[in-house]
Amino acid sequence: MLIMTNFKFPVLKNKYVSLEPFKEKHVTNSFVNSLNNKGINKYLAVRKKKQTKKTALKYYLDRLKNKEYYYAIIENKNSKLIGTVTLIITQGYGTIGNMICNKKYFGSLESKISFQIFLDFSFNTLNLNKIYAGTEKNNISSNFNLTINNFELIQKTKNRFKFMLRKKNH
Repeated sequence: MLIMTNFKFPVLKNKYVSLEPFKEKHVTNSFVNSLNNKGINKYLAVRKKKQTKKTALKYYLDRLKNKEYYYAIIENKNSKLIGTVTLIITQGYGTIGNMICNKKYFGSLESKISFQIFLDFSFNTLNLNKIYAGTEKNNISSNFNLTINNFELIQKTKNRFKFMLRKKNH
């Protein structure tokens, strides 16, 4: 189900989760703590520098400035932020990234469904033909999530994998 808040950033919902445009209200102490949690940020670029509300707000404002799709993943049952997903569009294709910020939701139904909802939006509403994703080689959870969503492994380097999903394979 698609609820338009404006043309650029609609709210995406189903029975389990809502993906809503990330806003300043999502930059809570809990969110910032997850960015600094070694069990959560192990494969994220943010792990290299201590995160604060100020750095999280800057990241959010940079996404807005660059007109990137940056969404909060909210569990409907308790209105809890469980992660984020980002889409950068360049020349008709997208690059996707996501973070689940609570270990309880790693591999959960909610995290899987949120990713699928976002892919549907990317292909069917934004009319993208391809979406790319990059992961660290040892990030088994992300690599598995991409694989079960029909992403194809297209490049391997010493420490990183690059995946691609075509609209027709989705």
